[in-house]
Formats: sequence, structure tokens, C-alpha cells
Amino acid sequence: MTRLFPAFRMVFGLSAACFIGALVTDVVYATNPNMQWSNFSMWLLTVGLIIAAIAALVGLVELLRTRAPGWFRTTWALPVGAAAASIIEIFNAFVHSRDAWQSVVPTGLTLSVVAVVILLLIPVLDRMTPAARSVRGTL
Repeated sequence: MTRLFPAFRMVFGLSAACFIGALVTDVVYATNPNMQWSNFSMWLLTVGLIIAAIAALVGLVELLRTRAPGWFRTTWALPVGAAAASIIEIFNAFVHSRDAWQSVVPTGLTLSVVAVVILLLIPVLDRMTPAARSVRGTL
């Protein structure tokens, strides 16, 4: 069995890298009062959300081309996790649009941490699906 949504995984991986970068710049801004770090976070969030929208379109095209029965039972972790992380990062972008210290600490930093934890849980949950357990021995 082949992995479903290979192009979506690749494109959303770029978005996830931007979201992780936003967390790093949020942590740096929380320890360093230079406002430019907050700007870096907002830029990374914006680029990550744009790429996530492109990934959603790619995933939709792959879903329409895939005619595998029961695809959601086997690959639910990736689309649900990607959607959850993207929705949290949309709210995070609104929080980051505020002025000064309150744009990051504490709400923006908390939202970044939650989104990255979700991103880190996606591969764990993906390996726990029935299809992953049946394929693991053949890889």
C-alpha cells in the first residue's frame, strides 16, 4: 500500500517549517525586547498560512483523484492535524497583529506552542492508524 497524499505532505511540510520558525522567533522575542523578532514571527506565520492554503488545495486535488475506499480511516491524522494547526495559526496571526509586547507574550507564544505540539503529534498518530501498522512490516 502506498502512502496517501504525498504531495500534500511535501507542501504542508514547508508550512510546518514556517510555523516552527514562528515559535522560535516568538521565544527569542520573549527573551529579547527587540521588536523585529515579532515582525519575523508575523512574516513566518503569513508565509506558513499561504503555503498551508496551497497545501489544502493540493490535498483536495489528491483526494478527488484518490478513489481508495475508507481513506479517512487510514489517514485521518494528517488532514485533521494540518487543519487544526492551521486554524490555531490563523488566530495566532491575529494575535501577532497587535502592538508591542502583547503581540507575542503570553497569548501568541502559547498559540505557537500548541500548534507545534499538534504538528509533532501528527506523525505519532499517523503511525498508530491501522494502515500504518499493516504496512510497517513491509517497509
